[in-house]
Formats: sequence, C-alpha cells, structure tokens
Amino acid sequence: MSLSNLLQISKDPIFILLLYGFVAQLIFGVYYIFVLGVSRHSGASYKTIIAEYIILNAGIIAFGSVALTGQRNATVLLFGLFALLIAVMLHSVNM
Repeated sequence: MSLSNLLQISKDPIFILLLYGFVAQLIFGVYYIFVLGVSRHSGASYKTIIAEYIILNAGIIAFGSVALTGQRNATVLLFGLFALLIAVMLHSVNM
C-alpha cells in the first residue's frame, strides 16, 4: 500500500484503520472534555454528541474499509465520506 507512490506503508490495513479511528476519536474527545470544560460551555445537546459519535464511527469504518482494502465499491465510499462530513457538521453545531 502506498500514498501516491511516495510513502510506502508496510502495515496491514486494519492497523491503519485502527490508528485513524483512534486519532479521530482523540481529537473529538479532547474537544468535548477539555475545551468545553475550560470555557464552561456545555454542548448544544448530548443527543447530538452521541449522534456525532455514532456517525463518525460509521464513516471511519465505511471509508476506511473501502480505501484500505482496495475495493471498488463507490456506494460505501461515498457513504463513509458523507458520514464523516455530517459528523464534522454536527461537531460545529455543538461548539
């Protein structure tokens, strides 16, 4: 696997997917724990935070499974990208 044939990656796709998911969860988690706590501002709604978490995970799994395994399933790829976009939009609403 390579990124534009510039950087060779010798890890298996599951490792890359787990790493990407961990980093994405870390970024959103740090925001909700520290930034909202320091600013004394609560999120817009805990329901939207839970929805963002579920949609973010679905997008990571869908996008990563297609992108890292080399399948040519455009429907799942687009679902993953749209799910990630919706999760980011929900995150901006909760700010």
